[in-house]
Amino acid sequence: MIRRGMVFGILLGPVCAARAQGRRPVIGVLEARAAPASGDSAVMAGIKAALTAIDLREGAHYDLVARYGVQPSDLDAAARELVALQPAMILTVLTPAGHAARRATTRIPILLAAAADPVAVGLVDSYAKPGGNVTGVAALGTDTAAKCLQLLREWLPKARRVGALLNPTDPYTPTLRARLQEAARDARFELLEAPVADADAIARIMADWSAQRVEAVFVQPSLPGAAAAQAGLQRRVPVFSFASTASLPKAGGLFSYGASSASVYQKTADYVRRILDGAKPADLPVQQPDRYDLVINAATARSLGLTVPASLRLRASEVID
Repeated sequence: MIRRGMVFGILLGPVCAARAQGRRPVIGVLEARAAPASGDSAVMAGIKAALTAIDLREGAHYDLVARYGVQPSDLDAAARELVALQPAMILTVLTPAGHAARRATTRIPILLAAAADPVAVGLVDSYAKPGGNVTGVAALGTDTAAKCLQLLREWLPKARRVGALLNPTDPYTPTLRARLQEAARDARFELLEAPVADADAIARIMADWSAQRVEAVFVQPSLPGAAAAQAGLQRRVPVFSFASTASLPKAGGLFSYGASSASVYQKTADYVRRILDGAKPADLPVQQPDRYDLVINAATARSLGLTVPASLRLRASEVID
């Protein structure tokens, strides 16, 4: 089911054109997740703060319309709703949202926020020359999956079996599977994979894997991370991801490692401004991560009987106690 977001300050057409017509520009936001219980998602809150830092303030310089969806059909319907509003751009969060927006329009600029390898999934032609109406910020480096499993190996040197919860409707999943399989071989893990669609499926798989003595579980960022984290706590199995935000560890996951959320938000805000000023997506190269964050939940570690290695604590961007 599509959940409609509230109408906040955001963007509709170049700023100068909107002002000439006596209105603020509107930005459509499409997120591939359930709507937050209230307010903004963590990603949108970060992007809006980055926009404020460059003097683009919600309600004063732009208006925002947010739509949410989990299943492809819901995302497609939400994308069509946004296109009907004729916004200045559609800002998408997570890869499935980028695909839904691209299916809905080839004319309105689409700005990817934290998309997973947009070249591999066919959203852009290349990083340097994206082509068409899509550009933005990639959230994953090519070795992120490998780094996550290396960190896990450092933390659990004797672990052997790792599970991977994968989203069957995410276009990035085939690429992700290949990278996880290679990284698991290199790190000497036996990798178990399971496609899951919702929180109930996650709970069932986690129960099965706990019985099979799976020692840690990776969760794909486009899945309900909080549900996976809570299931992990219940089954005493650490959960981790390469999400670009701290949402998973804050929900009870053991750790996340990914592109610096602050850097992603700053780069996204810069491209919002440039597109509002008239830049074309085809002329803006897709930006890649230049900084990475390791976020650790030490309280979760203690509840699972684990000690945070000093080497990881020193390298962490944030430790949640």
